[in-house]
Amino acid sequence: MEATEPDSQSTVSVIVPTRGDVDLAPLLRALEHQTLRPLQVIPVVDGEGRGPAWARNQGIRQARGTYLAFLDDDCEPPPNWLATMVGAIQRHDADGAGGTYIEMDPFLSARRALNHYPEAEQLDCGQVGAGGNLVFTHAWIAQCQKRDGYVFNEMFRVSQDWELVWRSRIMGAKLIWVPSPVTHHSHLSAAAYCRRQFSRGIGIFMLYRAFRSAQTDTTAHDSLMWGRGDTGRGARWFTALWHKAVGPFVLHRFPNKSHYLLFWLGEKFQGAGFVWAMIARWLFNRYDTPNYQVRETADAESHAREEDPAQLFDHP
Repeated sequence: MEATEPDSQSTVSVIVPTRGDVDLAPLLRALEHQTLRPLQVIPVVDGEGRGPAWARNQGIRQARGTYLAFLDDDCEPPPNWLATMVGAIQRHDADGAGGTYIEMDPFLSARRALNHYPEAEQLDCGQVGAGGNLVFTHAWIAQCQKRDGYVFNEMFRVSQDWELVWRSRIMGAKLIWVPSPVTHHSHLSAAAYCRRQFSRGIGIFMLYRAFRSAQTDTTAHDSLMWGRGDTGRGARWFTALWHKAVGPFVLHRFPNKSHYLLFWLGEKFQGAGFVWAMIARWLFNRYDTPNYQVRETADAESHAREEDPAQLFDHP
């Protein structure tokens, strides 16, 4: 489907969580050169380490745009990023849109290439969720706030972007996959990658707990733990255990052995994070999740565009 320009009334607030340790100049320059200029750019400094969910929620409270775009502080969008995302939402009468990344780090690029991403714009089937390339209508975000009492779940230190998208899918949100990747400038050492994978394992455990409590077939994304991204059927526990404990054996998918070995080790750290979260919840009551209640999707669909977002948030 050919891209169309967003209407002239479109306004966008861009929210950027940051710990204050990254130079935001490249990101800000990229936003200045957008073909659809943002109404606001809202960097939120999380100096106390309360997490990206907290920072994004703070930014949402300041946002005035009809669309809310989320970027990470080490990402740089292409010039037509906002126009493409907003145009896709309007064209499909959708509630949100998302895409993926172009990795500048050779290892992360090879790692991301293991995933299959559609080359054409389409209705989301479990690909949308990366918090550094995500746009929602303000009306939908306000509806999440009204329904759940929060937008990004601050109990999730990681995977809070996927948790929000999952809740949105449950409530009937129409989301669009858009092949408009943003450039990701992160370069991770082997130790940093393994730490990230451990944290990712904790996030997967929390998503799994949330999925089980909601008793729904709608999942956050495709996973060996619960099945495909658009249905909860098909969990592959034995395959998951094999991958995390022994495999996966995909050396041929990497340009060199060192990249593959780091990927292989990272899978072990991810599995360890999952097991640690499971034990910590049992022993210390950590990493628990709210009791999710699946409500009628028609309610969310009928009100997402009727509420005035300004009435649902306390703007400073």
